[in-house]
Amino acid sequence: MIVIWVLSIALVVGVVMLHFEGLTLINRFALSRAAVERMHLMLVIVSLLLLHVLEICVFAFGIYIAHHLFHLGNFAGEREFVASDYFHFSAETFTTVGYGDLYPIGSLRVLASMESLTGVLLIAWSGAFSYFTVQRLWDAAAHEKAMRPARRARKD
Repeated sequence: MIVIWVLSIALVVGVVMLHFEGLTLINRFALSRAAVERMHLMLVIVSLLLLHVLEICVFAFGIYIAHHLFHLGNFAGEREFVASDYFHFSAETFTTVGYGDLYPIGSLRVLASMESLTGVLLIAWSGAFSYFTVQRLWDAAAHEKAMRPARRARKD
């Protein structure tokens, strides 16, 4: 049981650090680009989605290790579990969709629970990041609009 907790905590810490570094890179990109607002925002959102897919892949790999290397449980469900189901199960768990067609048995339930808690927090963090990115874009646009009359007055 200690192995699953150590693996779960290592995955959570690793994914949170990955998320932080990813947001830092996206933020640097967002601040350094003078792009059209809609395109700029789309690039931020697509980057966040790719970051979440990467995090889901990290958890899927952790589940694979727990399942195959440490034999810390199994999966049950309506069909046979295949290799691509690690990503599928991880994405369902990370986003807390939980269709229920596959579910963990044994100690893997601990890892699945930790993934869902982490996923909810990281998705909320991305939502807050998106909000502040939009706010910065709108503030910059408002500032630019307010400066236009002042520039025109100087030219006259």
